[in-house]
Amino acid sequence: MNEFEKQQTQDVEISELVNAVKPHSLLIIMVMAGAAILSLLYTKIAITPIYESSATMIVNNRQSEGNRGITNDDINSAKGLANVYGVIIKSDSVMAPVNDKLDLKMTTKALSEGVKVSSVDNTQVMRISVRHNNPEMAQAIAGAIVEIAPNKIVEMVEAGSVKVISNPTTPSKPVSPNTMRNVMLASAGAAILTIAGIVIRHLMDKTFKRVDDLENALDLPVLGVIPDVSVSTRK
Repeated sequence: MNEFEKQQTQDVEISELVNAVKPHSLLIIMVMAGAAILSLLYTKIAITPIYESSATMIVNNRQSEGNRGITNDDINSAKGLANVYGVIIKSDSVMAPVNDKLDLKMTTKALSEGVKVSSVDNTQVMRISVRHNNPEMAQAIAGAIVEIAPNKIVEMVEAGSVKVISNPTTPSKPVSPNTMRNVMLASAGAAILTIAGIVIRHLMDKTFKRVDDLENALDLPVLGVIPDVSVSTRK
């Protein structure tokens, strides 16, 4: 008995696990397909699509002074100001007028949560992105921001200027959710869980399935096999 337990608890070869999984290939494929379909339906029906509209503005750290050219110091200073201006854009000083202009009837905090301000490739160009479940509203909010923000920024900083490079457009496709990614993750997860279940069941099964299994466990030859006759037939 001890020899049985020793043999049964030894490390299982990879080939044995592969052979245990192979007969269930159809089941794995069916589970993957089912998970993919459910994920697709859930993504299309239950998750609200989110749209994004963006605009860009360029920052100068000073007002134009005659024909004096812009130096490297001016550009570097403008890069730093882009971060400061981003904070101002998301503040109540800009969000409140945007809220009033569009009659959104929402808090400035909730409005600012859908707004993202970032520097483009670490330059003095700022990108203002607005996400909303309504594509027209995303464009309207972004448009109101680029209309109101430049004057507010110059007024508060009292130096430099902000000019609009590109105005926001109405997005035609949502940026979220990512349907393909969700379907692939659901399929992969279902496959992993199914295979894991098959392997665990195989490892917990202590019965001998073949004569070779018995010979390998005992290291002894099998002299004979008694057939299993479960149903007797009448002649």
